[in-house]
Amino acid sequence: MTEPPLTAFLRVPERCADPITVSLESFETLRREYRAVLATVVRAAGVDAVAAATGLDREPVASLQASTDASSTPSLTIDSAAAILAVESSLSEAEIGERIREDLQVEMARVPIDLTALVDAHALGDRTTLRAQLAGQRPLSLRSYARIRAILWDSARS
Repeated sequence: MTEPPLTAFLRVPERCADPITVSLESFETLRREYRAVLATVVRAAGVDAVAAATGLDREPVASLQASTDASSTPSLTIDSAAAILAVESSLSEAEIGERIREDLQVEMARVPIDLTALVDAHALGDRTTLRAQLAGQRPLSLRSYARIRAILWDSARS
């Protein structure tokens, strides 16, 4: 990877197969790509160093290095992804988490999509919970993040 890990993470939808459509397959493709970016950081810094620096349990960190198969490893959140990305960044975990959320919110503002329609049509919980997740007040899983990014990417291209 020639670009910084945070940049690579934010550009995953652009790098994925064309076109991204709203389907379980595209959600999982994006999720695997996000995990691959995180795995690059883990391989470069080492499992023990990443676990120590992030405060994450060793098991989910080691699973990133072992496989990008999202179904075989524990669920990650945007906050845990930010912690991992911070290992190879001059930005803090909090700054990276905020940058990821801001990038998502900018994309949501760019694409004409109603939050209620988004949660109703794509089984993303309820609007209040999603709003809290987007604001960083509640954990947002990497799976949900990938779903939202695929939906937005597909909507922007329609």
